[in-house]
Amino acid sequence: MVLLVIIRHTLVMETIDPGKIFSLNPNYWTIREKKIGKSENRIVVVHNFFENPLAVKEYAESLSYVNTIEGEISGTPGFIHRIGNGITNLQEPIIKLIMHSFNASNDFMVGWNKNKFTFQSYDPLKSVRVMSLHPHVDNMRYAAVLSLNKDDEYMGDDNGTAFWRHTNRQEEYISRDLNYRSKRMVNRPPVYVKLDPSAHIFDEWTRYHIEQHYFNSLILYEGNMWHSPYFTASKWTTNRLTFNAFLD
Repeated sequence: MVLLVIIRHTLVMETIDPGKIFSLNPNYWTIREKKIGKSENRIVVVHNFFENPLAVKEYAESLSYVNTIEGEISGTPGFIHRIGNGITNLQEPIIKLIMHSFNASNDFMVGWNKNKFTFQSYDPLKSVRVMSLHPHVDNMRYAAVLSLNKDDEYMGDDNGTAFWRHTNRQEEYISRDLNYRSKRMVNRPPVYVKLDPSAHIFDEWTRYHIEQHYFNSLILYEGNMWHSPYFTASKWTTNRLTFNAFLD
């Protein structure tokens, strides 16, 4: 007689609470506004943005990412994850901040479903399309970036977001991303270079400002300003990891 023993395994799932991970407490914020460039474009920096930034960093490092190096879904020179849960906590505080700091109209409170929140990761050892390093504008009214790298993960003070002016036209921004100027930036044919923005000089562009990244500090700016990620590849000890927001 054969005794059949059936062993049932119980699936154990680790659950998270996105509401807690993305919690914000504006009482801890330190907000600094500045004007840059000939056009005096405004930048708003919010220090201590996330209430628990280490939880956000750990969560971001646990996720799967989509490759964008070949231009699959965006012009980002790296990898991207679209945040789907927990963004309710983020929407209203950021929108109120924009309305206050940029004098945005009340219609900005409508159409929250257009807003996008992502994590982006750059591997400095990768080769990328050279055009993904060029200055670009976003097809959203406002954009924000927050560094999730601790100080000891980058050996330098030039990791940040660069803002650019077209040398001939003296142009620091355009009306929208769906624009003939932006369409000229399409990478045809693709040329691949090392992911090192500091090593590339663009004849038509002048970098007039770098807003340095600090851990858990949100940099908020108008999406139609010409900008790009900026850093020196050799100074990284890990991947460059950011939280990004695009609001329209």
